[in-house]
Amino acid sequence: MNAWWDSLLKNPAITFFRIERDFIAKVGPPKVGQIVRLGGPVPERMEELYYYENPDIPATETIERHLRSVERIVKDAEERFGTETLFGLWKNSSPPS
Repeated sequence: MNAWWDSLLKNPAITFFRIERDFIAKVGPPKVGQIVRLGGPVPERMEELYYYENPDIPATETIERHLRSVERIVKDAEERFGTETLFGLWKNSSPPS
């Protein structure tokens, strides 16, 4: 069981969201890089201007990749710990009112 919990500490998605959450909760708005262009073609979509990892990977791709990873972690946790919904309700408990 401890190995499973320890593996979460090394998971890039968990690390990403923990760092972002901590920064937003304690310091300010998210740290997202932005590409500033003077002249030249205007991007088709604004997502092309924002990034976390590097300018070649839009912020939306980074977030979507980490969200997919967290979804897999939640599914595994639900199977491992006996929950049956994303709300974390235990199988033997009554639904919220």
